[in-house]
Amino acid sequence: MPNVESEIAPKPVVVFLEDVTILDRPYLHRFFIAQAKEFLSLNAKVIFCTKDCTPLLQKFLDDHITGAFADRNSGRNSIKKYNPTILFISSVITGAKLYLLHVFFRKKANIVFWYQGLIPEESFLRRNSNLRRCILLLLEHLGLEISDIVLLPTQSMLDYLKDANRLPQKNKYIVIPNAISALPPLTSESKKLWAIESNTSPTIGYCGGLSRWQCFPAALHFVKKLQELDPNVLFLILTFDSQKALDMLSENGISNAVVRSTTPDQVYKYVQAFDVGILFREEGPVNAAAFPLKYLDYISNGVPVLTTHALKAIFDDAKATHGCVLNLDDIDYSSVLSYIKDIASDKTLITKSLRQHCADRWMFHYVNRQAKRAFKELLQKTSANV
Repeated sequence: MPNVESEIAPKPVVVFLEDVTILDRPYLHRFFIAQAKEFLSLNAKVIFCTKDCTPLLQKFLDDHITGAFADRNSGRNSIKKYNPTILFISSVITGAKLYLLHVFFRKKANIVFWYQGLIPEESFLRRNSNLRRCILLLLEHLGLEISDIVLLPTQSMLDYLKDANRLPQKNKYIVIPNAISALPPLTSESKKLWAIESNTSPTIGYCGGLSRWQCFPAALHFVKKLQELDPNVLFLILTFDSQKALDMLSENGISNAVVRSTTPDQVYKYVQAFDVGILFREEGPVNAAAFPLKYLDYISNGVPVLTTHALKAIFDDAKATHGCVLNLDDIDYSSVLSYIKDIASDKTLITKSLRQHCADRWMFHYVNRQAKRAFKELLQKTSANV
């Protein structure tokens, strides 16, 4: 007679269906890897479905990750092959596909949907297409409807979707702000990379794209006003579109500026040269619901943030960490300039303070505690139903 108690129950299987090796979305990669570690700590087997397995396998080796695997299979083939306990997704299109898969083939795993922004609204801002917005609203509905747990980046986004009656009542909703897994190392070469003297100050930094929705024109206007008060104010711009930045500086009559480009893994070395960092956005539901990753790029490198009230998720934290929240239509530039000079004169202590705050408040293991509990409950419930 076989000893049933000696039989080892199979591990639950968690399949990540998004292509996490996309180089222009490094945070997606990092977030999925961090969540994979959470599932591995819960004794699950983790499979990543991705077109190019090589970078992912290297990441497993670099981070000493065991129990995770990469597979080139598509979503439907992966469901057939692995019969997953949980599917982890981050796209409304993937969610809609899973909904149709369930309708037509009765295939249904527990689904965790990391929904990172108001996709229909963002699309309308970029393309001004009501048709596209309506299609994305439908895809969003299908993806949310099929999900068991939905991870959202801000409480503002959760409240907005609830008020718009876009959230199915049956789901579990968890707010997980964007976070970092480790503080960037401090470097002594940051100002050398900008080819500026070590005692150059004050420096105002901008890191990101140059689109209107990112308020780069507003940043140019802001810096020009400060330079009219003090020509020594230096503007440092880190962007992929260097030539466009140089053209826009010339058009706005700003000469005391330096432009650089770099790879995502080297951003921290350049940002650490900033005395303060600019992160402006306009009022609207998309920005009210957003948690910009750029905020963490700044404060994790010890750089206070100049921001606006539009970013509801961060402005309280910015004010508490030597930052400044501005009304772009009513700025006292003399006061702001004095504030920036005070920051520059105390940069060492402020850098230490901000990095400690980031370590205490914005590390992944801290912000993800509620989600990990929900994952554990979902795995236990599924095991009990087997």
